[in-house]
This record gives sequence, C-alpha cells and structure tokens, in this order.
Amino acid sequence: MITKSQQLLNGWTLIMHKSYRVFADKNSYIVVDHENDVLMAFTLQEQEVEILKGSWCQSKINTAFKTIKILNDPEEMHGP
Repeated sequence: MITKSQQLLNGWTLIMHKSYRVFADKNSYIVVDHENDVLMAFTLQEQEVEILKGSWCQSKINTAFKTIKILNDPEEMHGP
C-alpha cells in the first residue's frame, strides 16, 4: 500500500493510503476515501485521541510517537 503522511495539531501525524483526504476544523478531523465515504472522524488533544466515527476503519494509534495509522487499503477492498 502506498501511503502518505499528514501533519496534524500538537505534533500528531496521520499515515494513510495516498487516495484518502483529510479535512480539519481546529482540533477535529475527518478522513474520506476516494468515494467520499467518511472513514474516520476524530478529535485531538496533546496526549489524547477521541474517535467519533470509525465504523469499518481499521487503525492503530501510537501515543508515544503521536501517530495515527489507517490500515485500510482500498485497492485490496475493491481490486485494482
């Protein structure tokens, strides 16, 4: 899976598939896929992530390194 990184508030980094997009409003974020479906909605604080929506999104959060990684690969789900 080809990924990209997006810098977020308070030194956090989001790692996700290259086709996903991020929209932000202060400390609130949504991530959408290539079909404009919301993969994840979340808020960030200095040491805390609150997932507001993430129904089928697989992710890992590493608070020590302040990274959020979305594991879903749309190419595996839908084919090339």
